[in-house]
Amino acid sequence: MKSFLLLSFFVLSVTQSFSQNLQLRGKIIADSIQHYQINIVNITQETGTTTAQNGSFVLPVKINDSIVFSSLIHEFKALRVNEKHLEETLQIHLKPQINELPEVVLKPYDLSGDFLIDVPKIKVSHIDQTSYGFGTVRRLTPIQQEMYFVQTTGLVGQVIMRFNGQMEQLKRRIEINNKVKKQLRLRPHITENLMRNQLKINPIYRDDFAYFCSDDPELMAIIGEDKLKMIEMLMEKSEAFKKSKYDLVPHEE
Repeated sequence: MKSFLLLSFFVLSVTQSFSQNLQLRGKIIADSIQHYQINIVNITQETGTTTAQNGSFVLPVKINDSIVFSSLIHEFKALRVNEKHLEETLQIHLKPQINELPEVVLKPYDLSGDFLIDVPKIKVSHIDQTSYGFGTVRRLTPIQQEMYFVQTTGLVGQVIMRFNGQMEQLKRRIEINNKVKKQLRLRPHITENLMRNQLKINPIYRDDFAYFCSDDPELMAIIGEDKLKMIEMLMEKSEAFKKSKYDLVPHEE
């Protein structure tokens, strides 16, 4: 019985040890490796690392984990970890990424090289896309463009962005952008007269005060609905604002 228990304990220990993270050691072989860091990301565990200056790396892995290798100037590469990969230092060869430009066909215009002469020769026409059933193009803000990029970049791209901090930076920019929108919505209701006579705050802090108040959802909900209630809340906010701004310039009487 004791022998059976010892054997069971041994098998369980071995099984647990194999299920724990192992170390995948390797080296990237590629041009310009000393000038560009390579991102090595464990997609399965959502962890990652970057190469040292000589291209070497160490990454915690488990058998069957999916690993991807990427950089700005090299082609994307992926592998699934097996026992053989852990036996010795792994060499990963990355090829330079070649961006092929589309073919350009030069039309046989008789050009002189003088814009003032050549441009009038070229026939152009305006196409109204709405006449073909397309809607008017909606221009995206920089934040919206970044969000669209994240949505279309796929799982691998999103993991890499989380690893290198880009995702956190984007979230922070979105938060700031939303707060600035609220500030701009509140600002017209904080007049110079209100700041001088009731809030007792120098009007030079108008933008700062609007930004400070934009965090309050209750205040933002009554803008344009209940002016008296809004002023009461702004007066309460003004006391906290003045305490936070201990070096406020006194308002002018």
